[in-house]
Amino acid sequence: MLATQCAFNVKIWNIEAAGECVYTFKAGQIDLRLETVFNWPMAFSSHDSQFAFRQGENVIEVHDLTEKTMYEFEWENVSSLVFLPDGRSLAAGNMHGNVKVWDLQTKDAQERNFKCHGSVLAIACSSDGGLLAHSASTNEIYLWTLRAEGCFLKLKIRCQVGQLSFSPDGRSLMTDQGCLVPEYWPSNIEIEGRKSQADNYENEAVDVSFAVEGYGTGFDGAWLTKDGERFIWLPPEHRPSSNALIADGVVMIRNTSDQLLVFGFND
Repeated sequence: MLATQCAFNVKIWNIEAAGECVYTFKAGQIDLRLETVFNWPMAFSSHDSQFAFRQGENVIEVHDLTEKTMYEFEWENVSSLVFLPDGRSLAAGNMHGNVKVWDLQTKDAQERNFKCHGSVLAIACSSDGGLLAHSASTNEIYLWTLRAEGCFLKLKIRCQVGQLSFSPDGRSLMTDQGCLVPEYWPSNIEIEGRKSQADNYENEAVDVSFAVEGYGTGFDGAWLTKDGERFIWLPPEHRPSSNALIADGVVMIRNTSDQLLVFGFND
């Protein structure tokens, strides 16, 4: 499945059925003057059974695509969404640096001590559901343990990250700048041993250096990069106008002329 948003409509497309549009939802009105990044958060659960998106400015709409049901959560200025792997919880970040996790069965928001400076730009959960990561507008990435609500790693990056996910082994992060591999990763015992404390997101986190592997974009969007270094220069008209998508040696860029550029690399 593929989801797109245009002119306040959200559409879901079935890629396997020759790009057939199978759902259309109203996304509501927003005040573009308050938007610092022109993207609208949306997320699929595993197996594409559920879909969530921001409806207007203060509502998260969650659709069960199997049961054909819908429910809403109210929270202002949502900037990112992700389903936890079991599909029973939904995490969201907002423009005020806060993160909430909703139990989709009880419809209750679990109070979590996940907070950062700046806005939350992207959010991700590890495949085992134990770790949460989010990138901030302050050019930082925070990694948390969901069970103990402790922040255990912080990465300082050179520019903002709008695409974020965990690698399959859960020990590195896939971003639009490439794969970020921390030089230090605590053991499971160390991670589980961290306890939640008030305002601990800065005091407990270990600020670690990291290596950048693979392809991405960087240097204010002027370059395609390989292993964090300049690789291919992009003329101004071909530079990203929104977040690039990176997957398996493929870099996809929407440029300032609303063209989709696809670069494929075979090492």
